[in-house]
Amino acid sequence: MLAAMLVTFAGPNGEETYQKFLQMGVTDFYPNRNMVPKESWVDWLESAQRSCILLGQAHGEWIRDDRFEPALVGRLVAGVKIEIFFLNPNTSEADVREKEDQQKRHTKARIKESIRMLWEIRGRLNDTEKERLAIYTYAATPSLGVTWVDNWMLVTHYLAGFSNLTSPALRVEHGPSSRCPYAVYARNVDHIRDNRSKKVNDENVGEYIDG
Repeated sequence: MLAAMLVTFAGPNGEETYQKFLQMGVTDFYPNRNMVPKESWVDWLESAQRSCILLGQAHGEWIRDDRFEPALVGRLVAGVKIEIFFLNPNTSEADVREKEDQQKRHTKARIKESIRMLWEIRGRLNDTEKERLAIYTYAATPSLGVTWVDNWMLVTHYLAGFSNLTSPALRVEHGPSSRCPYAVYARNVDHIRDNRSKKVNDENVGEYIDG
C-alpha cells in the first residue's frame, strides 16, 4: 500500500522515496484509520510475545470487540507485559477533545465506560496476571495513538476537529537510528508514562469511572 501510494503521488521518484521510507522503518501507511481491517487490532495483540502498549483516548473499539478479553487474558497468561493508557477524563485536555471528536457518545463518557469495563476484566485475573497489566490515565495533548507490539508500532495522528476514526496511521519498525520514527515515538510514550500519567489502582479507580 505504501509503495503504491508513493509511486502514484511521487511519479518517477516514487521508488526512491519508498526506499527512504523503508530506511526510516516506515513499512505501511493507512490514509484513514477506518481502512485498517477490523480484525487486525486483536490479531496484533494476540501476536505479542514480550510486550504490548496501547496508548489512546477511550479505546472503545478494543473494549467493544468480543475477541479483546480472551486475547488480553491469553497474552497475560503467556507472560506478556501489557500497558494501556487512557486520556484522563477529568482534565481540560479531555474537555477540548470532547468538543472536537464528533461521535455519538461523548468522549469522556466513553473513556469512563472503557476504564470501567477494563477494570472488570482485571478483576477476573489472578494476582500474577494482574501484575502484568498496567492501566494508566494521562494528562497531555491527545494528539497521538499508538499500538506498540514488541518491536513495531502502528501510530495514529489525530486531526484537530475531526473524529479519531478519520486519522491517518503509519506502521513503523525498530531501527538502528535514534532519530528514526520508531525511536521518536518510543521516547514520546516513555515520556507520557514517566511524566504525564497516573497508574490506576484500587484507591483511585473511582475517580475515572464515576459520574
